[in-house]
Amino acid sequence: MTATLAASREYAGPVEGARFLSGTAWAVAFALFLMFTGMMHDFRSTSISQDDLHEGMRNARQEFNSDVSKALPERKLAFVLSGLIGLFCWATARKSGIWESKLSVTLILLGLGWTTASIFWSQSPGLTMRSLFRVFVYCFLCYGLTLRFSALELIKILVVVSSLSVGIAVATEVFIGAPEDIEDVYRLSGSMHPNSLSRFAVIVAIPAFAFAWWIPRERVAWLSVLFLAMVVIHLSRCRTSLATALVGFGVLVLLHFGWKRAVAPLALSLTLIGIVTFALGAGGRSAIAGAGNTAAMGRVESVSTLTGRLPLWNVLFRKAADRPIVGYGYGGFWDTRNTEAIQKEVGWQAGHSHNCYIEILVNVGLVGLCLFLMLGATCFFRSVKISVSQNLGAYAILAALLASAAVNALAEVGFVLPREHAIVLGLIALLTVRSVDSEDFGFVIHEESNNLPASRSIGETAS
Repeated sequence: MTATLAASREYAGPVEGARFLSGTAWAVAFALFLMFTGMMHDFRSTSISQDDLHEGMRNARQEFNSDVSKALPERKLAFVLSGLIGLFCWATARKSGIWESKLSVTLILLGLGWTTASIFWSQSPGLTMRSLFRVFVYCFLCYGLTLRFSALELIKILVVVSSLSVGIAVATEVFIGAPEDIEDVYRLSGSMHPNSLSRFAVIVAIPAFAFAWWIPRERVAWLSVLFLAMVVIHLSRCRTSLATALVGFGVLVLLHFGWKRAVAPLALSLTLIGIVTFALGAGGRSAIAGAGNTAAMGRVESVSTLTGRLPLWNVLFRKAADRPIVGYGYGGFWDTRNTEAIQKEVGWQAGHSHNCYIEILVNVGLVGLCLFLMLGATCFFRSVKISVSQNLGAYAILAALLASAAVNALAEVGFVLPREHAIVLGLIALLTVRSVDSEDFGFVIHEESNNLPASRSIGETAS
């Protein structure tokens, strides 16, 4: 708290004509975009069938598991770049890290320690060692970024990086093509899987919602960004990402109005839902069927099994029951033997659990899962506390992103695999643990800000 108040006193107010990001921040944002492009984008698989794509992914995974040197060149370059970005940010850090939440720091260290120790009981020590190496490099990247930039700056950097990632994927589909749809409904993908593409769009949409609401002067611009992000989510036909975005918006609404003042908007929303439900009932089966098709975003095939997830989760729970406490070792569960055995049972190839919580369970057991859940809850409530007590919009956005990630984790696994979205989640967690930076006081939820400095523009932050 002392560090927070000191930061408030140091802040000199918004600088007229200041840039959206400093030159260094723009450079780091572009480097992160290149890193994410190498990690996630696939420009080789455009205009091929989904079956051929999955077959190629399976073969590539098996080759990588047997020989790490066979990783795609762009994946290797992205990994090297992640270390270089972290090293640059650490070497040019503008501040020393003040880690205010001892509980969160303890949980982070315990989680990393337990994950590292899993190599001793891993069924695939080689896979675990490779995964751990990536985790520690990405942790260093997140650590360096949090030392170099404020929470507000990093949120803007994430918006830029995610927007560029979405843009390159959409441009790929427009000018080159995309894998052929395996379902009867069109899904926007381009150079990424639709689910990954929509997660990037959510990372753009939630801050854009907050900026549009709390910065009246830039409302039109940010509403345009929000609209485009929601169009991408709609065209990707990803129901999980749509729910994820709505949860993030809901958290921002609650933090703006407060729990008591949010009762009226919540009651109005429930009333509207009731009216729509009554109208659907009065409309008969055809209206209900149409509403169901809309809710499923046109993807009605296998909706009762969550697109094959339920049979997969049943198999994984049986596997987890054999080693419930410690799991199979971080990154060690999905070896060739388990992957092929599970494919025979569920009838389709699954390279991960399609659920973050189950993925953690099978890898590091109940101990690892409990540590993960406690850390997530601690970071969320700390970000909520800071946003409310200090009137800081950046921390409200962090709380919204954490809540949305928790919902996304129910049906996707991107936030715990050692790749781009896990880096985003780790970055958010470290930002909630670190002391508040003076620049963060330049973006407030309410202009009447309890004697804290207010901001008129998202670009007007201290350089």
